[in-house]
Amino acid sequence: GKSTTSVNLAFQLKQLGVEVGLLDLDVYGPSLPSLVKLPEVPVMQNERGRIVPLEYDGVALMSWGYIEPEKAANVRAPILNQMVTQLLTSVEWGLLDVLIIDTPPGTGDVLLSLGQTLPVDGAIIVTTSNQVSLADVVKGVQLFDKLEIAPFLVVAN
Repeated sequence: GKSTTSVNLAFQLKQLGVEVGLLDLDVYGPSLPSLVKLPEVPVMQNERGRIVPLEYDGVALMSWGYIEPEKAANVRAPILNQMVTQLLTSVEWGLLDVLIIDTPPGTGDVLLSLGQTLPVDGAIIVTTSNQVSLADVVKGVQLFDKLEIAPFLVVAN
């Protein structure tokens, strides 16, 4: 649900003329490469050593799954945080109106790293209607409140 919602939102915004990027921060199970299939093109760095995002239909895309395709990320939290920080700070997005960041499930290290690394205007929370998911929404809103990230809306998938 979350990744599909992120991809659909990114491409709909692009159709409306918005300059948009989409960053998949789920290092353990990146979904973006499965949802947006790109030709086998290696991720490149520019002359300043910054990662150049891939592009599809005018949307700039980046995911650990594009950097290391077919390779599972079996890393502990400190290395995960370094990988997430690299994706957050080393991609040369250019001029964007919106950067959509698809995060992994839960309220763990990735969300904390995101909130401490970049200014975030707001969050869209995607959930299902079961009780466990709704409890996770409450925890997510509490974390966003601590990080001073405004929840824009909740999408029931």
